[in-house]
Amino acid sequence: ITCSLAVACAALAPFTSRAAYKLHCRTAHSNQCTTCKRILPTRKLLDLHIAEIHDAYFRVLAEKDNAYECFVDGCQRKCSGPFKRKLHLMDKHQFPASFNFHVILGKGKGKEATGSAG
Repeated sequence: ITCSLAVACAALAPFTSRAAYKLHCRTAHSNQCTTCKRILPTRKLLDLHIAEIHDAYFRVLAEKDNAYECFVDGCQRKCSGPFKRKLHLMDKHQFPASFNFHVILGKGKGKEATGSAG
């Protein structure tokens, strides 16, 4: 089992068990949404999750303006949608195509955001 939640995790050796992976996620990626209990890998991604998934105002804003923020701290880029954000992340920040660009959706109540959907 490998972790693809953060670019830095790509350098880690594969986890030998599901329990070891879950422990890693709890210690390295424990930013839980109070609304749906999903766990996101960073505070920034948690904030984006809350806005994009739970904020009705965001949905209205996204219809009229670039509202999808870059995942990288310090980058001020806002894109017109998730696909444009993915292209930005790959082009400007060298995110690999295998990165889980849907990470802000989370995965299950109280579960870590996992998988490699792109």
